[in-house]
Formats: sequence, C-alpha cells, structure tokens
Amino acid sequence: MKFSLEIPALLCLFIVPQLKAVDIQDEQIHGRDAVVVSNEKIRVSFFPGGGYIGEVRFKSDDAKLNVNPMRVPHYETIEPQDYVDEVHNVLYGSSGDRKVMAGYMGHFLCFPYTGGLSKAEKDQGLFTHGEAAVTEWELKDKQADENAATLTLGVYLPLTQYRIGRLLTVVEGESVVYVDERVENLVSFDRPFQWVQHTTFGEPFVEAGKNFVDAPVVAPVWNQNPNLYHSFPVKTWPEATDLHGENHNLRVMETTEGEGSYWAWLLDDSETYTWFTMYHSEYQVLIGYLMPAEWNPWIGDWQENKFKTHVPWNGEVVARGLLIGTSPFTGGIRSSMEIGPLYGKHTVRWINANESITQNYLIFLAKIPIGYQGTESLSVVNGFIHLKERNTRRLISVKASRSGF
Repeated sequence: MKFSLEIPALLCLFIVPQLKAVDIQDEQIHGRDAVVVSNEKIRVSFFPGGGYIGEVRFKSDDAKLNVNPMRVPHYETIEPQDYVDEVHNVLYGSSGDRKVMAGYMGHFLCFPYTGGLSKAEKDQGLFTHGEAAVTEWELKDKQADENAATLTLGVYLPLTQYRIGRLLTVVEGESVVYVDERVENLVSFDRPFQWVQHTTFGEPFVEAGKNFVDAPVVAPVWNQNPNLYHSFPVKTWPEATDLHGENHNLRVMETTEGEGSYWAWLLDDSETYTWFTMYHSEYQVLIGYLMPAEWNPWIGDWQENKFKTHVPWNGEVVARGLLIGTSPFTGGIRSSMEIGPLYGKHTVRWINANESITQNYLIFLAKIPIGYQGTESLSVVNGFIHLKERNTRRLISVKASRSGF
C-alpha cells in the first residue's frame, strides 16, 4: 500500500515523533567518548576509556533533582589508554595514579588490586588501583527495546591476565541500573585478588557539613595503620572517637577546607546483600548501591576537601569516595595480607585457577524531600527497595523489578 507524501498542514500539528521509552546513544561528554543509556526517569553514562560510570542522574528540569552525584574532575580528562608520559605527566603528575587521574570519572573498578604497588610492580607497567581502570573497555553489544536497554562490555587485562565482563541494564520506568560483573582468572594457578568499586562523588553533591552517608556499619577502622584500630560497638554508629581522642560523626562529610581523611567501615553481612546511600541536605536526590554481602564486607570512606595540592589536584578538589568491596584499605594486596584479617574478616580474597566469579549489584536513585534525615534501614521486598528514614521511620520505595535479592 502506498501513502501520499502530501500531508495537509493542519494534520502536521498532530504528528509527534515516536520516542523510545528506553534508549542507547553514543555521545561526547566532557570531550570523551561515552555511551548513554536512558529511560523516561534517568540517564546513565558509561565511558569505555577506563570503564568509568560518570553520570547517574534523574531526567528533570528541576536543579534540585537533576544533579549528577558523580565526581567530574575540574580539569580536562583523556582516554587513559592514550596516556604518554612525555606528553601527559605535566598535566596529571608522575606518580603511580597518573593514568587513573587522567581518565577519572565517577565510579571505576579497582581490579585486581586496590591502591598502591611495589617498585617491582610499577617497573612492570602497572598503575595504582589496578589495570581495569586504565585500559579501554570494549562495547561488545547494545540492545534496546520498549522494556529495557543493556550494554555488554568486556576488557582483557594483559599484564595481570584477567578478563572482565559487565552488563549494564536500565529497565523502563525504573530509576535503577542493574550491573552484572564477572571476573575470570586466565592463569593456571590460584592467587589472591581485590575487587573494589571505587564510587566517587563530587561537587555540588559533596559539600562539607551537608553530604551524608548511611550504611549498616558494625565497626569503623581508623586510618590505614594496622596498629591504630579498635572495635566500636554497633550502638555507637555513626559516632566514633579516634585514637587521638577526637570525636567524629562518620555519616557526614566532615573534612573542612585543606583537610583529607580516610576511615574504613566493616558492614553487616547477616543478609545476602549490603548497601549504602548518600544524599546532600539541599538536594532531593539520594543515590544508593545494593551489593552482595559476600563480596562487599568493607567500605573505605575517603574524603578530600582541597587537601592535595600536587598536579592535577591543585588544591581544587572536593570529593567523597566510597570504596566498597573485598578490602578496607588502599595499600594493595601485599599490604593487606601483611595486615591480615580485621574483626575476623579477610581483606583479600582468592580466585582459583581458571575460575570465573560473578556478582550482581544495583545502583539506584530515589527522590527524597528536603530535610530528609537519612536511611535507618534498607530492605528489598517483592521487587521494591524500601528505605526507612531515620527518626521519622517513613518509607521511600524504589521499584527494582530485577533485583534478584
């Protein structure tokens, strides 16, 4: 059947392009290649260079609601796989974290170790926080229909001999990102490893005295020195006193300008999942992570308030990183093994020869009222994440039909 192309002008007023409820688009964001997955509620931006998730935000015209919680550096970033020392060290420094600094966007994966390296490891071409964050990820497939959109991603780590696979899925009508992540040991022997999601949040969402985190913490660990920690009863959370006798409220971004800090938190693993939520008292956005408890017993709470003055920090960064995973500290595998278990929990894990391990987790957004008092507890029931507010005990629910918990 043929249709005439001569459409009366009056009818043109009523012809509206059909928009997909869930969509995938290639975009340039901050001068970088990105793949954006969106539905009518949220948009999520993935950066293949280093595997970063640099944007998780509500789609709204309201500035109190559409803020991106993720950290976006104040300086221009590049694809980390394109890093050339002779060209880029002047921009990003010469330390072991220079390639991470060059590609930094929000959430990245520390794998197969988190943090520092020995001189011998550096001499082999490894960088701080692991090979996954400085290698180009391959977009293997992208699928979108009226119900869901999924990115299939993968990266091969040639120096450490691992392969990582990741699925990112956004479902129609939900403010949730479903992440399926698999790591595969490509060598024929067992070995220790660390698997940590370095979730980093920045301005304007992070601000001293106004940024708050809630999590099922059972014991904080002060600093990164194995001689400077002791157990705190559960009932004291979020209050703690360090070994200098100074009092801290561990929920709040408490570092003032010119300061930095690091605490580690042991999480309750009595459920199959664990979690954290973060919000700013003057915005209506709460971001949360829901993780398998088996692989994520620790959070490292790193706070930076214009403390670091070397390139590329330059005394300009306000950020809060929550490092959730197998390890509380950022000293690498050897350091963690020398410290040993804390409170009976290991700080490294083992993967068998040629073994593959998968974990599934969620990133979610919730709309909260101004004056929200924090998350007292979180539960997953019948396809919904329920947040119980501190003090008021009112519930805020987020649909998560594929949670699997």
